[in-house]
Order: sequence, then structure tokens, then C-alpha cells
Amino acid sequence: MKFKAAVLIFSLLALWALPAQAREYGELVLKKNQLVHGRGFPLNNQCVSLLKIDPDKNVPDMRTFRNFFCTGPYTLYWDGLPDKIVTVYADFNYGKEYGYLILKKTDDKTVWLIDYDDLPANEWIKVPASEDGYGGYEAYYSPGSRFELNFSSVQWGQWWDAPLN
Repeated sequence: MKFKAAVLIFSLLALWALPAQAREYGELVLKKNQLVHGRGFPLNNQCVSLLKIDPDKNVPDMRTFRNFFCTGPYTLYWDGLPDKIVTVYADFNYGKEYGYLILKKTDDKTVWLIDYDDLPANEWIKVPASEDGYGGYEAYYSPGSRFELNFSSVQWGQWWDAPLN
């Protein structure tokens, strides 16, 4: 019982500190969450982990990430300077077939994304900074089947020639 309480406390502290860690380093932080079965109990605590991606360092293949093969959705935290652009793909080597998400920061506050299905498909949107302190951003979401479970590559900067509208 003490072990479970310690794990719960550690998890809550990690969630509380995550945006601060991203702000300090300017990294994109992808949190691999665990799937939860019917009664709300985690299937496997070993699959919860963080992947920190250095600014401007492209990652064509995330299979080397320790928990890549665990099943669960990703949460995205991103802090840094305005006008930075990053794309997260659900396919290796920046493939667009299975969906992708382009984000452009509009301020220096932390962007936190949990539910990607709330983003409109195939159109640029501008999301203002929220009252609870999270940052604003522009986004273009090209949906794919189970996109939030399949992050596979990350690319920094603008890679397209014309607006995607």
C-alpha cells in the first residue's frame, strides 16, 4: 500500500513539474500515458514516461524511445519562443499518410495539448492564450486513425512551400 501511495505522489509531482521542466529547456515534451481499462485502473504503470525533444533537433524515427511500443495516448507540452514551428507525425520519416499536427507558438507561454480530436481537420486555426496561463498557438491538424496513440516522428520548422488551406 505504501508503494502505491509513493507512486501516486511521485506521478502527481511529475505532472506538476512537467511544464516547468519544458519551460526551462525550451524542449518539446511528449508524455506517453497509459491506457486505462473499464474501471479506471491503469493496465501498466511502466508505460508512463516522458520524451524530451531538443529544439530544432528533428526525430525521424521514435522507435528508439523507451516506451514507444506501449499502447497509450500522448500529451504534448511545449514551451519556448513565439514563432517557433514543430510538426508531430503519426508515421516514421515525416510521413503524412497517418496524420500530422503542425503547431506554431504565438507567445512564450507553455502550450499543453491533450485532446487532438477537438482540433478542426485540415484548416489553420488560431488558439489564444487561456485564462489559466497556457499559451496561444496556431495549428493545422491533418487527422489520422488513432493519431494520439501513434506519434512516430517530429520535425522542426516550416517544411511546406505554400499555406495549407
